[in-house]
Amino acid sequence: MSLPSPTTSSIMNAPVSQQQQEQLVLDAPLIALTQKCNGDLRLVLHSFFSFLHRRTDFYCVHNPQDVQEGNRVSMGFREGDAEKLLLAAFRQFPLRRMPPVSQLVSNRKDATSSTNSSSSGTSSDSHKEQRPSTEKTNNDDDHQNNASAKDKDVTKKKKHDDEDEFKIRYTADGHQVPIGNGGSTKQYKWTQTLQEVTIAMPLPSTPPDTPTMTTTTTTTITRAKDLIVEMKPLHICIGKKSETDEKVVSLLLKGELVEKIRPDECTWSIESNVMLITLEKMEKKWWDRIFKEDEERIDLALVDKTHLISDYDEATQGMIRRILFDQRQERLGLSKSDKILLKQQRQQEKGKGDLEKNVREDTGLGALKDCHGNSVEADNLPAGVEFIDKYNFPVDS
Repeated sequence: MSLPSPTTSSIMNAPVSQQQQEQLVLDAPLIALTQKCNGDLRLVLHSFFSFLHRRTDFYCVHNPQDVQEGNRVSMGFREGDAEKLLLAAFRQFPLRRMPPVSQLVSNRKDATSSTNSSSSGTSSDSHKEQRPSTEKTNNDDDHQNNASAKDKDVTKKKKHDDEDEFKIRYTADGHQVPIGNGGSTKQYKWTQTLQEVTIAMPLPSTPPDTPTMTTTTTTTITRAKDLIVEMKPLHICIGKKSETDEKVVSLLLKGELVEKIRPDECTWSIESNVMLITLEKMEKKWWDRIFKEDEERIDLALVDKTHLISDYDEATQGMIRRILFDQRQERLGLSKSDKILLKQQRQQEKGKGDLEKNVREDTGLGALKDCHGNSVEADNLPAGVEFIDKYNFPVDS
């Protein structure tokens, strides 16, 4: 079973607004499932994995014989790969730290006291005489203002919670915990696979204040022709083009890469005021940052390094399968691939010799005898050639 990597999926590479719409569509059945399970996550997970077991090949394991022979199977997983895929999917999203229990209890008490005071105030007002209509109108306006203020507070709190959800986490060594096998800087966010790196850089509405600026006109970069992009094996330079000539007005991104790339195979585009840059790696290795001068690095020990064997070329696939086969044979105490190949080669040579012997017997070459009745080997004689020696072909003296 081949699953696309979430870091290169259509949702992750889509604009932010489109990502939100697609995420809402995907959330709808999950919300319905959660409500059906009364919010019990154990039932939700049980239902989900039951679906995977009954309707997909997630729980199908390759036959040991196919693994031993190196046969390519289109369904199921090698034993243990499904669990690795599950763990990798779990680690793609950051953990959210909960506040202390004491703080939650105090917040609840404050909310309860404010509710009680509001209810008591309402009951006392009901016993008072009716006020003039003008005063009642003012009270309604105050109530609406308070409601709008509360809505704003809820919106700010929700926005703050969303920011906490995508907050960058760090290890004890001060390195970033990889998200999508990549990281984040003040200028851009990036993800990577073993073959390529993807950079998402928001474009500024106005050029940054740099000494190279020659204009102060407010502009928005929405077209590819507004940019000058230069890519070399170890260098990238992206700048905003002047409206009058081909000179760079302001630099947007520039630096020396940590590893070499293939400039001819790199691509870039602009979507919803975000520049997406795809860099093809020269060597298949993991990067801890994009530019050498970047201070923010990811922890390579936490990178999800699992990938399909089919991603490699045929020669590498054969070598990997042979190594895995030899490891399994060694665990079982059986012969490794080199001894098995040597044994098969000997059997083939033996079978070839038996075949030649049968051909000689069928053509009569295997029963050749000299004039004394002794058997004669005629391995080098082609079919139809008469055997002659000094006895049946005497030389005149």
